[in-house]
Amino acid sequence: MAQHPNRVAFNDGMTILLTSWPVLKSAVDEDWGGPESSAKRDWLIDTLVTYIGDRGNKTEPEDIEDVMLQILEDEFGVTIGDESVYALAKFIIRMYKECIAGNHTMVQNLKAEAEKKRDALPLLTAQPGPEDDASGSDSETESGSEDDDSEMDDSDEDSEEDSDDDQDEMKIE
Repeated sequence: MAQHPNRVAFNDGMTILLTSWPVLKSAVDEDWGGPESSAKRDWLIDTLVTYIGDRGNKTEPEDIEDVMLQILEDEFGVTIGDESVYALAKFIIRMYKECIAGNHTMVQNLKAEAEKKRDALPLLTAQPGPEDDASGSDSETESGSEDDDSEMDDSDEDSEEDSDDDQDEMKIE
């Protein structure tokens, strides 16, 4: 049986949100949960989607925060002492409520932001480094690297600003 479009949208939103969340992204990228870190991340996402789906509108941000903190500590050895998980949980609740009402705007915004970041990545990673230079000539790489670095610095500033905007939006709304 096919899933309801609202559930699919919520699942998509959760996947985008949590795979790009810096805490969980670092935990997976650095294998803090061992070699199966990405599977643990996916399990966390599925667990939260199911938990929220089962509890529906009875789910409170504190509930999500508790589940997330427990899984992060148990599976990745991550302890978070600030309010960032609570802020994320509030965002998740809002996204869930919008999705079940048939409003997928938050998910569409997350998708657009993820695509924008993905589109920017090749600019940062496609530049050949000295070890990738098959010609053996460092002169082109060195002469181009200053320009490349300044472009990367500008991109990094934009990414930080975008990240700050995302966090502000998550806290405010």
